[in-house]
Amino acid sequence: MQRKSIFSYCDLIANLPVDEQAFDVKASNWVKQLEDHDFIKLFGDNPVITLSRRDIKETTEIDLVVLKTILWGYSSGMRGNHFFNIYKGQMESICTILRKIENPCSPEAFEEAHKELRKIKSLGLSTYSKLLYFLGVSLFGAGSALILDERIIRIFKSQKFEEFNSFNRISIENGYRYYLNYIQRIHELATQMQVKEDQIELFLFTFGNNLK
Repeated sequence: MQRKSIFSYCDLIANLPVDEQAFDVKASNWVKQLEDHDFIKLFGDNPVITLSRRDIKETTEIDLVVLKTILWGYSSGMRGNHFFNIYKGQMESICTILRKIENPCSPEAFEEAHKELRKIKSLGLSTYSKLLYFLGVSLFGAGSALILDERIIRIFKSQKFEEFNSFNRISIENGYRYYLNYIQRIHELATQMQVKEDQIELFLFTFGNNLK
């Protein structure tokens, strides 16, 4: 397979409306999982809500950022008992870790927060990278937190883009080891392409597995 260059898609990437990416979330999928007060905050009387990236970025309460992030990323519900484990047993710990992160922070401080989040039961890389992203966590001169989920990891493993050759051994199991390098690499590319970092991430998510 001939590898592509992400620079070939620079114009498309520059025009992606990242903050408008949204998903519909049915109240019926969450009414039995959420406490009444959280359900009302999130849904009110609406049978369906549409959550965009902008909606989450503009949320100021950390606990609601966590919940909205989960609903946005897993609109039909999380698999197994993951949500129960997070919501009933780990919310306070997650919020405490997130509140402690200085912004911007050093790569060392970022790695420490990253390590703490990784220890939380049922909170995988796909979810906590979303949390760090939506909270706007950034590193001194090295970029901002970005979403790294299974879909993007598959693109790197397939080696479709020559700019990500160094990620060819990434997997779901070891993805956390590459997270900081991923952020730094996207930052370098965004600077060269004069686009936003999350526009590259959204391009990879949306188009990366659908290009011949």
